[in-house]
Amino acid sequence: MTRKSPTLQSVRDMIVRLLAPRDHSRAELARKLRKRRVPGELIETALNWAQELGYLDDPKVAAAYVAELRRKGFGPLMIRKKLQERGVGHLVPEDLADTEDQLVRATAIVERKFGSVDALEPKEKLRAARYLARRGFYSEVVREALGPLPRI
Repeated sequence: MTRKSPTLQSVRDMIVRLLAPRDHSRAELARKLRKRRVPGELIETALNWAQELGYLDDPKVAAAYVAELRRKGFGPLMIRKKLQERGVGHLVPEDLADTEDQLVRATAIVERKFGSVDALEPKEKLRAARYLARRGFYSEVVREALGPLPRI
């Protein structure tokens, strides 16, 4: 059984269905349409159509995603990585590297997950440092949030 080639209208319909649950970046939509074996020229035409109608707004997608990732406790390194995965890595906000904000957020995350920083045992301090590093916080911020880390 052979597959019918997608038409411009069917590609437009796919875009609308993909955008219904959440906003996507132009790059995300292009990737998803390529996965569905839509020819490149149809993808470009359909994405241009969606952009003209205001369905695509990469800066808005990036800003909303950054806000969501910050709420979830991710640091700037992980946020940058996830923005690149979504195809909007070039839209990283300037305030992402604000170390004062990072420090406040890192300290709050540690206190919520591990308790008071001052009361942490050496092993717990190391666990908290690894946790923050996995979440994408700079090592300087981790050290500043937790104080001197023990050597084990």
